[in-house]
Amino acid sequence: MKASHPVTSPILTVRDLKVAFETPDGIVNAVKGINLEVSAGECLGIVGESGSGKSQTVLAAMGLLADNGTATGSVMFNGTEMLTADAKTLRDIRGDRMSMIFQNPLTSLTPHMTVGAQMREVLRLHKGLKGEDANKVCVDCLEHDRLPEARRRLDQFPHELSGGMRQRGMVAIAMLCGPQLLLADEPTTALDVTVQAQVLDLMDDLKRETETGIALITHDMGVVARMCDRVVVMRYGEIVETGGIDDIFYTPQHDYSKMLLDAVPRIDQPNRPGRPTLGPAPDASVEPILRAEALKVHFPINIGGGLFGKTKPLKAGDGVSFELKPGDTLGVVGESGCGKSTLARAVLKL
Repeated sequence: MKASHPVTSPILTVRDLKVAFETPDGIVNAVKGINLEVSAGECLGIVGESGSGKSQTVLAAMGLLADNGTATGSVMFNGTEMLTADAKTLRDIRGDRMSMIFQNPLTSLTPHMTVGAQMREVLRLHKGLKGEDANKVCVDCLEHDRLPEARRRLDQFPHELSGGMRQRGMVAIAMLCGPQLLLADEPTTALDVTVQAQVLDLMDDLKRETETGIALITHDMGVVARMCDRVVVMRYGEIVETGGIDDIFYTPQHDYSKMLLDAVPRIDQPNRPGRPTLGPAPDASVEPILRAEALKVHFPINIGGGLFGKTKPLKAGDGVSFELKPGDTLGVVGESGCGKSTLARAVLKL
């Protein structure tokens, strides 16, 4: 685990924050008077099950609650009270000094604007950049986020990108202006593990090189262990425990924190109580219920287009062999585009 981050003045201070929503069934209290701080160069992890109030906490800080929601208390960002700030003040802060990575990029990106148009809008508003100067910054940012063919992505709409590509595009938009505070709501949900590692490295570089404060909402305790300096554990709209990363992982005090950690595989504690044991080795004499031998799935792709275009096979599956016996579980893993789903669909002749 990492050493604690040195104490500095907080750039975000939340005091007695309460968030409530008016619904046909009455008032729903999503956040019930919580207190937290994020300092420059610090990553605060906010963890808890769905419905614990994590996302509503950061949405309130950004002034992005739904119309039926109200927030009371105090959210101070570098001396600005976000809960009572006017629209112009919020517009000047959001996307520039404070930005957010949303959980679902498909519903968060504007569907009728290209990725490039959405990125250039941020640069025009906050940095005064236009034209080719803005395009260069956009391409550099997308390439840093490992988005392939970054220049071409500028002219594509969100629905033309895969889920992982959309997520990387939204991460790039959030990091475009080098914010002082980054609010990240499950920023790596749709990403492959290798791309997830790259995006987390980018966020960590942003924290170390520019002293950006990060509030990271995640269900992934592995991400918490890798990224965070302190952790806040939320349940039913309340903070049940807070502490340094080592304190939470090795000496949790609240039963709920212990339950969260017990649900996660721990390579540093392989023999802890309650860990499931492996079953007996498969019986070699049992006949498989499914066997694939040299399974190939090729798609003809037209290269060049037009009357004289050539056809080239896209090898989505190229000689895959496996077998599955009764009672066994076969894991098929790999990055997006490696052929996992195609393999399963080919078995079903879909």
